[in-house]
Amino acid sequence: MKEFASIYHKLDRQCCYHCRHLGHLKGLLKNDDWTRIVHGSKSGRILDLGNLEIINALVLFNTRMFDQQTDTITVHKLSSKLPNDQQIRQHHANRMEELGIKYELESHYVARTKFVSANRKLQKNSIISKLKSLRDFKLAHNIEPEKKPDKATLNDILVITEAVNELVDLAGYIVLRHLKHYPQLSDRAEKETRMLFAALPTLADVENE
Repeated sequence: MKEFASIYHKLDRQCCYHCRHLGHLKGLLKNDDWTRIVHGSKSGRILDLGNLEIINALVLFNTRMFDQQTDTITVHKLSSKLPNDQQIRQHHANRMEELGIKYELESHYVARTKFVSANRKLQKNSIISKLKSLRDFKLAHNIEPEKKPDKATLNDILVITEAVNELVDLAGYIVLRHLKHYPQLSDRAEKETRMLFAALPTLADVENE
């Protein structure tokens, strides 16, 4: 249980950090004309560079989550250390004694079952291989190989990032009895992004004066 909790805390920090990137990506996907808006101003072109960096960061984050290297903190390593019901019961018995409170444990067993199901579904997700192709394409400085692989789309990146967040969130409930509410973090960043895009046409007019 200690190993599972330690891996969870490390992944939680990464998920919290990349939730802002996720929110920015949602903002891009919900503004269909963002390319036209971006290229209409100098500020927009600067923002476009930021878009590329954020997308690249999400690609690397997600491919790293499925890395098979033994020294890498991944969802593979997290799932391999998943505690059984007895270990969960003992962990929370110690925690309740330490905190001086009592709470029921059934929801933790349910969270464990959901974790197993979510992890099984995630490992079979075809987006993972497409993400690796996209990562290799980015590392090759956008040079297309002779045989073009099936690369992940922006929507694929969105889907897989949310799936990783869901798995780590369930781990958080097993360990701490609370959810980190990653969607709240990404929603805030999405709102900020949409506000930036809304201001770009005005900035373009000012720049052209």
